[in-house]
Amino acid sequence: MDRWDRRRTLLIAQGLRAVVSALLTALIITGHVRVWQFVTLAVLDGLCAAFIGPVQDTAIRGIVPSGRSSAGHWPRCWAARRHSSCWAGCSA
Repeated sequence: MDRWDRRRTLLIAQGLRAVVSALLTALIITGHVRVWQFVTLAVLDGLCAAFIGPVQDTAIRGIVPSGRSSAGHWPRCWAARRHSSCWAGCSA
């Protein structure tokens, strides 16, 4: 993944994740959801997360100028942001 365009990878993975979420929502609202559909959509969501996570972790390097952040500082800040958002009820 390190040789892929991060922006494009993130857009595709998040777009697919949005479609998966919308599809699951529609199936639940209409009452047509089956176990196999739920499992399939959960697997697709997990695959998206497998691409989104690493891209987000490396994206900060392209945003923050090298002189503005120490090499060891940004991973801790990113992890703190991710974990603090989970207190609000996220699933990632």
